[in-house]
Amino acid sequence: MALVKLADGTYDDDHAVNDVINYITRPAHYSEIFCNNLVPGSIEDMIQQIYNCQYAYGKTSGKRIYHFIIAFDDRELFDIDFTEHLFALLFNKYFSEYQCIAAIHRNTDNLHIHFAFSPVSIYTGLKFSRHYSFFNELQAEINTIV
Repeated sequence: MALVKLADGTYDDDHAVNDVINYITRPAHYSEIFCNNLVPGSIEDMIQQIYNCQYAYGKTSGKRIYHFIIAFDDRELFDIDFTEHLFALLFNKYFSEYQCIAAIHRNTDNLHIHFAFSPVSIYTGLKFSRHYSFFNELQAEINTIV
């Protein structure tokens, strides 16, 4: 069983992307990082790529980044194959046109993933328009895997 939680916060200022991604990729908190539609590199480079896309499309107002957490009951289930399968699903089915970064946190007894994505489509510049009910759909999909 997994629990998907949308993190509290408006994330609508110029520092939102930087703050969220630096939070989820804090040294000593994560064990693996996965990204989608970003050229892998330093954390700062990936943050800048997200800002560059938002500025290129003129999407610098409103929500600048979404941040959610996926927590798991069973640590044993969570191996590299499961991880790759889960991220392939998330990236390909739900976030194929968005810049995403995710980090697995193993620093607590509660294994969890922090997942962040820019709401600006890299292909069209349109902003993510699904309602918060989307995260309920995501919850159901992840539970079919777990």
